[in-house]
Amino acid sequence: MWQKVKRLGRGGFGVVYLAVENSSFSTTSTRPAAMAVKTVELNKSKSLKWETRVLKKLKGNLYIVECYGADISQEGDAGTKCYNLLMEYANGGTLNTLVNSYNGKLPEFELAIYTFMLLKGISSIHEKGLIHWDLKPDNVLVFNDHEGYRFLKLADFGVSKSLDGGENIEGVRGATDYAAPETLRNGVYGKPADIWSLGHTVLYMMNGRMWINREHKRLRLEIPDHVSPSGKDFLTTCLQFDPDSRWTADELLEHPFIQENLRGMIPTLELRQSEFTKRSSNYSPLSGSWSLTKDLFGQIPPRKQMLLPHHLCQLSSTRIAGDQVN
Repeated sequence: MWQKVKRLGRGGFGVVYLAVENSSFSTTSTRPAAMAVKTVELNKSKSLKWETRVLKKLKGNLYIVECYGADISQEGDAGTKCYNLLMEYANGGTLNTLVNSYNGKLPEFELAIYTFMLLKGISSIHEKGLIHWDLKPDNVLVFNDHEGYRFLKLADFGVSKSLDGGENIEGVRGATDYAAPETLRNGVYGKPADIWSLGHTVLYMMNGRMWINREHKRLRLEIPDHVSPSGKDFLTTCLQFDPDSRWTADELLEHPFIQENLRGMIPTLELRQSEFTKRSSNYSPLSGSWSLTKDLFGQIPPRKQMLLPHHLCQLSSTRIAGDQVN
């Protein structure tokens, strides 16, 4: 059984806690010592149960937060029954926290790496016949490891939808800053809705602020001057008002913005992410020690330097020369 350590935050579908696995000191434990547990009262758990089903369907994907199962507990003196979703603990917070730590000035090379990770996650979701429907910086988790690497994973699937074999579904979406225009205009949407949200998220990483377009009128897309031509083209392919004109996630993975920035490095990045996922448990039963105490008891403060492998930084030095973080 697990126990709560501290509260991490509250979302639309429950309260999230950092928890530890009491049985982690046994070599028979199948879960990591530190987990994030999303909790909600059992009679309000419909969305959380759906999220559990979706995460189990996506289990093992390197770019989706890992699910360790779910259980029911009794909380408080009244013994209120609660539904608990057990997930990977992200020691780096959210993408929103990361962008704020850079004052909205992420180097484009680093930004391209994060965009690649998001695209890989979206591609996997769409391949399973799902749409996320709520992609935004607060729903992207950041993982830092003790070797200085940083990884992003998609999370918060409480409002995700199944396409049930079709290309589009109907429904009404509440107004959100990252929602695609068609989700508000006519209630018919599909995979392109996630691509719009991705483009808006990438734009936020580029300038540290949102594209103010709450009513989704045909406003001129303003892209920062410092963005490269390939970066600008990437954004315009995502932020098309006509959903049929947007590129798919798989097409965007082949876009020059990704390929030119990451040339020759994609296999290494995927290998590192795979290795990180395999050693995601912070407690080693063999050594009897925590690999990084801060991982469990506190969020690692955002670092100003790029969290990339040394050899990748060297390969990219000519491309990011002059990009300084204030």
